[in-house]
Amino acid sequence: MLPAYAANALPVVFNRFNLFSFLAKPVDFNKRLFGKPLFGHSKTFRGFIVGIGGGIIVGIIQYFLSSISGIQNISLIDYSLLNSFYVGFLLSIGALLGDLIKSFLKRRIGISSGNSWLIFDQIDYAVGALILVSLVVIPSYPHIIAIITISAFFSVFANIFAYLCGIKKVWW
Repeated sequence: MLPAYAANALPVVFNRFNLFSFLAKPVDFNKRLFGKPLFGHSKTFRGFIVGIGGGIIVGIIQYFLSSISGIQNISLIDYSLLNSFYVGFLLSIGALLGDLIKSFLKRRIGISSGNSWLIFDQIDYAVGALILVSLVVIPSYPHIIAIITISAFFSVFANIFAYLCGIKKVWW
């Protein structure tokens, strides 16, 4: 899940430090549906590009780390270079699509960008990543439950950390 975690976190970091600002254009082109934004101004091309790129890089790093004794014993996938690239890509784009779909739903029910939607804000990316990566790897149900639970807690702690570091404006 590390590529999904990277894909979920990197857009926030790149936004905070205004890196690649020329790509900071909303993926919905500021279009509205029934008077509400499709996704919101915070879902940008920059976020998608750095999220997917970062997730692929993390997947490839995992490939190189998989040769360390014991790592393969706890891995859910076969870490060939091509597999690591595909899994990194699928986890990353799945995480970002999960977040995008959640943002679309938030706008429909009237929750504005930056406001919390408890539970969904913590697991959207993990569910999206698991759905998309299931094209090549299908984790067992206990793994899925563990991944979603760990991802939810990880999301809360990462948000608090980002808030304390001044990267995010809200801690939730």
